[in-house]
Amino acid sequence: MRRRTARPSSSAATRTACSAALLLPWVGQSLADDERFANHQARGRNQAECDAVVAEWTSGLAADDIVEQLAEAGVPAGLTYKASDMLRDEHFKAREAITRVEDPEIGPIAMQNVFPKLSASPGGVERTGPKLGEHTDAVLAEWLGYDVETIAALKAANVL
Repeated sequence: MRRRTARPSSSAATRTACSAALLLPWVGQSLADDERFANHQARGRNQAECDAVVAEWTSGLAADDIVEQLAEAGVPAGLTYKASDMLRDEHFKAREAITRVEDPEIGPIAMQNVFPKLSASPGGVERTGPKLGEHTDAVLAEWLGYDVETIAALKAANVL
């Protein structure tokens, strides 16, 4: 959605946002009975016009205000977060959505935690991913049955 500030927001679906925008009293348009927007199929046929109505409504608002107004109208909506937004969000903190893991090369790093977090088996993130090639020898030996000499020959031939 176009809005006054650069911070993006999104609604659950354009058709829902369009429906809400057409019915919201603060939009300043009386389009609730307009047959171009009467149902999902009609809005789909007139998507460009529907988008224009939503764009006109949102262009003068901050993203937070758009989300608040849509919530008041019962439309699921939320801000589109950057990583820095997620790290500051109190809801993310309360749900432990972000965890910190120690990486051997770069130190502590914030990562997405397990979701959903179940009470009986909450799971967790124990480490960052392996380095490129870290498990190659083990995979070749344990899964493919290669011996040490074969792996060494592949490395000497720059295959690995």
